[in-house]
Amino acid sequence: MATAADLVIVDADNTTPITYALVSASGGDKSPAVWRSTAVGASAAQKPTFTVVARSNGTGTGRRVDMQFVYPYVVTGSDGIPRVQDKFISNVSAIVPLGMSDAALAHAAAQFCHIIPLPMPFLALTGGYAPT
Repeated sequence: MATAADLVIVDADNTTPITYALVSASGGDKSPAVWRSTAVGASAAQKPTFTVVARSNGTGTGRRVDMQFVYPYVVTGSDGIPRVQDKFISNVSAIVPLGMSDAALAHAAAQFCHIIPLPMPFLALTGGYAPT
């Protein structure tokens, strides 16, 4: 089990560090760990968030791990007040089988996590279409 801590990533320019500060660690099953970006947004509702929540899969044969990333699009109105106009939302739901070896799970998790930053998934997310 990982110990919750701040997350540091890079922005779209592949240079600028962005810190997602740990807001709260998980308290156990069905209790989310929550991180919030410190780089943008004036209020909590305007800041990007990342959450992870885990629980038994119901049959007891695995663990369901759900992750959600929410990036609010904030615009400033003619009155000078910034408001959330829209949100980019991404969800990942994984079943982690209890019957798989640690080595097999390490390979599966590594391969999945390394696919996401590749150009095709990135272009699908920025363009809104699957590769053709």
